[in-house]
Amino acid sequence: MHSEKVVGEGNIQLIKFDKLDETEIAKIKTLMIPKVKKLGNFDLLRLNLKIHKHSTEFIHEIEGELFSEGHNPLSALAADKNIYTALTSIMDKLISEAEHSNKLYDKTKRIRENKKFQNIK
Repeated sequence: MHSEKVVGEGNIQLIKFDKLDETEIAKIKTLMIPKVKKLGNFDLLRLNLKIHKHSTEFIHEIEGELFSEGHNPLSALAADKNIYTALTSIMDKLISEAEHSNKLYDKTKRIRENKKFQNIK
């Protein structure tokens, strides 16, 4: 099994972000603070960076996975020439999916708690 460099704190893992400069990582962390607050409670947020070179340009591809207790893992993918745009896009996608899954979870929970359905097996 190969080991990968993980940069991050607590329940946020930034995998293969060590290829970037310290100033870029600092800016990424400042961009992520308001987005992480929107996610609310979660167990683990994993972001994996892949850099592809196309002729004279670099494409930054970020795969994101969000793990929360009681919910299915959520995943998203974003790619852009600008790493900050890709990061913003992936975080927005994960926030959107988390909000959607929470709405569905609350709806099914209310249905299960409804007295009409309690005797159905």
